[in-house]
Amino acid sequence: ETEIAEQESEDTESIEEIGLPPGVYKIGFSATTTGLLSFAGVPLSNGVNLAVKEINETQYLGEGVTIEVWEQDDGADQATAINITQEFIADSN
Repeated sequence: ETEIAEQESEDTESIEEIGLPPGVYKIGFSATTTGLLSFAGVPLSNGVNLAVKEINETQYLGEGVTIEVWEQDDGADQATAINITQEFIADSN
């Protein structure tokens, strides 16, 4: 366990030292936030949004770096999820 903790510490330090060039970085995120399976998707969505908020507030990825989440509800439908993923891939912004 000590080796793992040391490796994680080294990984974290390298991220903080390098950072990213300033700018806005969009992350596509698909979750089931409506329908019968929303009990799982809503907390997942909340967790992603909380993590992004903390990353942005602490400037963890570098000064001037902002993460934006492009979240789409797939409604627990496979075809919808595929279409959403294709939209994420096709978007050049």
